[in-house]
Amino acid sequence: MAAGYKYGILSVLLLTNKILLVSTETVFGQNADEEFDFDGIPGVQHEFKVEVAAGREECFHQFVTDGCRLYISYSVVRGGDRNINFFLLDKHGEVIDSQYEKPGAMVEKEIVEQGYMEFCFDNTQSRFGSKLVYFYLTTFLIERWGQYLKDVEELRGLTVNLSTILEGVELSLTDVDNYQTHTRLNVVRDWYLLNANQRYVGYWSSALCVVVLVAGMGQVFFLRRMFRMPVVTPTSKPRA
Repeated sequence: MAAGYKYGILSVLLLTNKILLVSTETVFGQNADEEFDFDGIPGVQHEFKVEVAAGREECFHQFVTDGCRLYISYSVVRGGDRNINFFLLDKHGEVIDSQYEKPGAMVEKEIVEQGYMEFCFDNTQSRFGSKLVYFYLTTFLIERWGQYLKDVEELRGLTVNLSTILEGVELSLTDVDNYQTHTRLNVVRDWYLLNANQRYVGYWSSALCVVVLVAGMGQVFFLRRMFRMPVVTPTSKPRA
């Protein structure tokens, strides 16, 4: 019975996601013939890598809606000491969060005013080495679930208690996805570190092998010269 109940909840959740992403008649308050606005969706998710050159700063912009949760996670996977500065600016250009000289961090903010947020990676403190940053961003607007649940109730006749269940499931899945992404960042960083260590050990091993071979050949050459004796005397007579 419990397994069937859980299966029903998951089925409704999948059906809800399908309605939210496909239907434009009731979602977002738009008619079917209106142009779809991608900035009106309740959440976004981006995951990418960016190369920040030495002495440079890379900035990006993302539109967020008021009342949503903004989650940012980043990690420097390659380059120098792997420390970088991070700045999060609101729509007015004011810094609302900053991380100085860190190889990675997790930032979570409640957005109170919608607009285009700006986030920057600052590598100006490094004069020679560029840095590769693995970056993950997601936003989620929990308050809009009330409107979405009305569409679900028309199809399934769900009760009010389902609202609390779906909100809890969605929040739990979002938290799990955020922590899994953070763990994946650590795996990618370790992979780059292992490759760098492998190249370092390989280069030095090859150099030491060359040194050992040269030293061995030199020892053989000088020993042969030390014990080599001529077969005749200085007067060209055979040596006894």
